[in-house]
Amino acid sequence: MDSAVLKSIRENSTFEAKKAAGGVPQSLRETYSSFANTYGGTIVLGIEETSGGSFDVIGVLDAERYVKDIWDTLNNRNKVNKNILSNTNVRIESIEGKSLVIIDIPRAKREDKPIFINNDILNGTYRRNGESDYRCSKEEVRLMLRDASSQPLDLAVLEKMSLDALCPD
Repeated sequence: MDSAVLKSIRENSTFEAKKAAGGVPQSLRETYSSFANTYGGTIVLGIEETSGGSFDVIGVLDAERYVKDIWDTLNNRNKVNKNILSNTNVRIESIEGKSLVIIDIPRAKREDKPIFINNDILNGTYRRNGESDYRCSKEEVRLMLRDASSQPLDLAVLEKMSLDALCPD
């Protein structure tokens, strides 16, 4: 990522910027959950969104400590139920001489969902719409749990049905 990319990109359903001047923000967990439960996405710590929607590079001090804090959080079952990241998903990059922490979050596998925070599946499961994280409803959580089963309904073979049972549209 370079400063030209930062000037052209905006927060959206797969990109989140966080200033993170005082350390890893608590809201990172919500965004981790929402990205993992929807399409995946990238969080960048150390950039600030301007009023015009572009970004200023602020940087973070002691980026290695931020990375350690991220791993400590993702591996603490009281904070996040499942860590779906590997070592290649969290990295430090330098732009304009300032350190940024970049976290690439993949979409969680069906059987790993829902990804939730604070040991609270009903109130700690998030999804991403546009540039915001939203708490999932009980129904959305229930659907994720149903789809996570080893025999999800949409993979079931319907042996006694013919193609006439399907709508051509």
